[in-house]
Amino acid sequence: MTHRVLGVRAERVVAHGPAPRGFLVHGGDSTLWTAYLNGGVVPRGEIFAFVVREIAGRAGVDTAPIDQTQPRDRASALLQGFFALCSSELHGRAGAAARAYLEQRGFPLRTIDNGGLGVVPGELFTKNALEPAGYSELEIARSGLLADGRWPGRLCRAWRDERGTIRTLWARSLRDSDSSTRYLYLADRPDLDSHRTVYPRCSAWRRQTDTGSCSSKV
Repeated sequence: MTHRVLGVRAERVVAHGPAPRGFLVHGGDSTLWTAYLNGGVVPRGEIFAFVVREIAGRAGVDTAPIDQTQPRDRASALLQGFFALCSSELHGRAGAAARAYLEQRGFPLRTIDNGGLGVVPGELFTKNALEPAGYSELEIARSGLLADGRWPGRLCRAWRDERGTIRTLWARSLRDSDSSTRYLYLADRPDLDSHRTVYPRCSAWRRQTDTGSCSSKV
């Protein structure tokens, strides 16, 4: 017996155990509907929202609530702006030591350039960049970005949710001797209680940039 769902012909199968995510095509692995409608790639950020709207429309679901303008999350936008500074820092003169460290660890230049890495800038540089962007001194203080003087100069990376929004950050020392403080995490935000146990320590950019998975620590 066959069915046609969203224009896809799929066979009805008797499943044993948990149902797979998405749909099954005979002879292949399960496929997420969002990935199917995005050319086989799992969508992120604004593309994810567009694909969800498309699926809802095909299923006859009213998409008006999705299209309503949502209030800007200033806390997340501040983190996004800060991480943009970190990315620029990595590719500038201040990031020379971090790039050299990554090259010594065996990371190829393509991964260093496109692996979603950054270098934490100094406190004064951060304030002088964020305040003209419209963020108040109180907002910057509440973000926790300047709360720990050990952050500047460290490698950093953003942890994003399923929509691609930055939720928190972590930083890694360039000195392997700092075993007890090798990894530092942004001070816990009260709106992220449910995520505290999944902050990633490994970042395996060599493999992650290709497969989205972790294989080693930096």
